[in-house]
Amino acid sequence: MSPRFRAVPIALAVSMCAPACASRRVPPAPPDPTVPAQRAAQSWVHCLEQNGGACVSNYQQFASWDAYALLGWLASGSPTSILAGLRQELQHHRDERSVQRRMIAISDAAAAELRGAECRSVDVMEFTDVIPKLEEAAKARMRYFGLLNGQMETIIQGLVAEATDGLNTGYFVTMECVNEPYATYVAAAEHENHYIVAGMMLELPDYLGGSRPIRSRDTGELLPMRTGVSKATETSAVEGTVHPWINIVVEEF
Repeated sequence: MSPRFRAVPIALAVSMCAPACASRRVPPAPPDPTVPAQRAAQSWVHCLEQNGGACVSNYQQFASWDAYALLGWLASGSPTSILAGLRQELQHHRDERSVQRRMIAISDAAAAELRGAECRSVDVMEFTDVIPKLEEAAKARMRYFGLLNGQMETIIQGLVAEATDGLNTGYFVTMECVNEPYATYVAAAEHENHYIVAGMMLELPDYLGGSRPIRSRDTGELLPMRTGVSKATETSAVEGTVHPWINIVVEEF
């Protein structure tokens, strides 16, 4: 058979296979929507290692993170510090510059611990899942201590609304580190079609599967949850005291 005629059935077979073969092709996987948030978190940690608080700009999402941090304080802080400091913390929360200064202070403190830690992103949680868990944890704790009255309900709902407004489309990025502090948690929020970092903490709270703050190796004091709450409203505990929130030595009680 002439080579010219042998090519005809081959061409026909190829043309018949084309639609069927095309239908069996696996379409490419869609891009991971969390990757930009993870990259923003990674860049933020690298910036902190070099520049500390100088990495902080001024975004409205900082107020959302500050509201989130206040909810975390209600979910984990001592009832005495909450009763004593809530009014002051809410006044601070309404001051945009004060919120920014707090973010700078947190960044400067974290920079010293993260420098050389070699952190990388390993996991993300959507704030659409995280914020409801935090709301429930705050309400449950206030209810347990008998503090969940109408006014406290209003405060919690307002803080939840603020946190949701700036963080709801963002991600809580978990980063593991080779050296101490071995992990850090970064809030990546959407801002003008890209992601920025709105806040961070060095310990994962228990309502998200973490543990309570660890004790200082030198003094035995409980280290504060570095979620953005002022140290003025934190309490510490040392061994031999009556209660973790009441720093009175047993012999003096």
